[in-house]
Amino acid sequence: MKSMCGCATKCANPNMGMFVLRVITGVIFVYHGVSKFQDLAGTQAWFSSIGLWSWLANLVATVEVVGGAALILGIWTCIFAPILAVVMLVAIFHVKLGSGWSKMELDWLLLASLVAIKSVGAGNWAIRKGCGCFVCKPNNNTCVDCGHGDEGGTCGCGCHNK
Repeated sequence: MKSMCGCATKCANPNMGMFVLRVITGVIFVYHGVSKFQDLAGTQAWFSSIGLWSWLANLVATVEVVGGAALILGIWTCIFAPILAVVMLVAIFHVKLGSGWSKMELDWLLLASLVAIKSVGAGNWAIRKGCGCFVCKPNNNTCVDCGHGDEGGTCGCGCHNK
């Protein structure tokens, strides 16, 4: 990959893009999860006030901290991205839908980021690439063509782009 690009050159660094997207998304989730834990009683009361079970506050805070940390590190991203996406869907449609765009734009951006992370994979700058496509790596983790997608592969195993 080229480090400098001009108008006439084609360049891209998808691994850096996925790294930045994963880390920033993860940091936001860790921050919001920790803030829920810092006032857990208040968070539980707020969950109850909007018609959710108070114990969901504990679950959501835990998922945000653990899932956010997983995104930052690049481990289990294909597991935590959909779980965090469900959290965002509930936040958008149950909590913020009637509040106007300015109250839910970050939620939509986080949801889109999670969909991108799940769709593209963690990238090569991750501790664990993909979820371990067993079709791609049937023997001794040797990459073979799994047939998922075109030449880039979409299974998220991380070995098709090498």
